[in-house]
Amino acid sequence: AAKPLAGTRHRPGVQKPKRRDRYIAFEFEDPRRAREVSAAFHAAVASRPKEDRPSLVFIDGRRGLARCGHRQKDEVIRLLNGLRVGNPPVPIRTVGTSVDMGAYEIPAAKGLEE
Repeated sequence: AAKPLAGTRHRPGVQKPKRRDRYIAFEFEDPRRAREVSAAFHAAVASRPKEDRPSLVFIDGRRGLARCGHRQKDEVIRLLNGLRVGNPPVPIRTVGTSVDMGAYEIPAAKGLEE
């Protein structure tokens, strides 16, 4: 059996790129549908690996904020804009994206358990 050369270093495997979070603000017309919006969002992302899964930061009244990785931003915007909840269906509309959550006024989180 061959012996490793003296001074040979083992290099770690390729590291996964660091996730850079993006925050996507959205709104919908009927504040009574907040629970349905939350449930529809969670159902839409449930099959994704936990470390890459977008999440809801908050929903309050007619507004909400979702967090995702920078590489998922466009996909999550399409997902949010495509969600329709309730009967009759209420559309969800994204209104902005930020790299800093401080850009949004965050009310006390309500019912966002995953």
